[in-house]
Amino acid sequence: HTEVIVNAGRIIGDHNDPAVRVRRAAYEASVLGPAAEETPARLRPIARRLAEQYAETTIDERHIEARKQRRVWVADREDGMSDLTAYLPTTEAHAIYDRLTRISRELSYVEQRELQQAGERRDRGDRDERRDQSEPHQHGEQRDAAKARSRDELRADALISLALAEVTDTTLGAVTPGAVGHGSVGPGTVSPGTVAPGTVTHGTANLGRVQAQVQVFITDETLFSDSLKLDGDPEWGSPTSLAPAELVGSGPIDTATARELAATASHWQLVRQHPETGAVVSVDRYRPSEQMRRILGARDLHCRFPGCRAPIHRCDLDHTIDAAKGGPTTTTNLAHLCPSHHALKHHGGWGVSQNKTGVLNWRSPTGRTYEDRPPSRVRFMTPAPFITPKEPDEHADHTGYTGHTGYTGYTGYTGYTEHDEPPWSRERSLT
Repeated sequence: HTEVIVNAGRIIGDHNDPAVRVRRAAYEASVLGPAAEETPARLRPIARRLAEQYAETTIDERHIEARKQRRVWVADREDGMSDLTAYLPTTEAHAIYDRLTRISRELSYVEQRELQQAGERRDRGDRDERRDQSEPHQHGEQRDAAKARSRDELRADALISLALAEVTDTTLGAVTPGAVGHGSVGPGTVSPGTVAPGTVTHGTANLGRVQAQVQVFITDETLFSDSLKLDGDPEWGSPTSLAPAELVGSGPIDTATARELAATASHWQLVRQHPETGAVVSVDRYRPSEQMRRILGARDLHCRFPGCRAPIHRCDLDHTIDAAKGGPTTTTNLAHLCPSHHALKHHGGWGVSQNKTGVLNWRSPTGRTYEDRPPSRVRFMTPAPFITPKEPDEHADHTGYTGHTGYTGYTGYTGYTEHDEPPWSRERSLT
């Protein structure tokens, strides 16, 4: 936890500047609350987001210079292998990895189905046919190779096929330094069956249509503001910048990329939250969908198993109390779980309960308990200003900074009915 907090806070500035020291103290006070309740992996994007609001320069200013350094290079390794490394904008890097993962998943399903069908054919064959098939030949060797490929191998094969696909003048003209989707070779340029070492060609014709998916979180203030820098001189120790846009599963990204993604997104989700606790209370979406899924998606952001950060588009909605056991289909009995932890909950001896504020209490097979709180509350909470200390009274027994409220913690919100007028009205964020 300490390493995460320190590394994220490096962007705040020079320790020798008194104003920077106060901003750093305010950042540390704000991040200690979630640090006490989150794993280091989950704390990292929270700490980075908070640090950006106290940084000496905004992420937009730094990103302009950083993206000029984007490049790709090769480092040769042993055994005829090499590392191909790319330094890319975060959104493009995650979109590329997400697309490769989706393609590898489709290929894995195809290979497993073909291997199963091959096994069924062998079982139906007579003894002579089985003896013939047991003899080593090229087809068998290829089938063994396909069987041996892991998800990582499939992902690597997909990258090779996409990168070495034929690039025409038309597709080359589409390679621009824009946001996600602008620099990718379009569908149809990858021939069916090329994402494999010559072993699986059936059922892969639609792989070129597999698209990447990313989720961006941005407040309305940031989306419509001309600059992240706050106007005027901020209060002593207060944030100097608006909350940055965030790529869910990674961390802060530049505002220009977030705006471009918002402009080309198939839909926006408008999230309303409690002004003090940050709890999500309603979600509107500019395309018809189920209200319950919208609220849970805005609340959970990722898998709700302790320590897991798999984004919600890779997760299933799970009944905390099984529907077969009478569990209701309500927001207080549903939560997002990735496939691995979904299976672990049902078959791994873990137990879980959920309260009305969305907090999950997990119990391991050994009896240890873990509490997982909705991550969206941290995103919505505004860091409190650092209160300037008064001159110490000569009779008082205190030194240093006092009185900072910092992170207010995850306080419960009892909710409201549709017949009640909510005590807040401002629409704070778009995802």
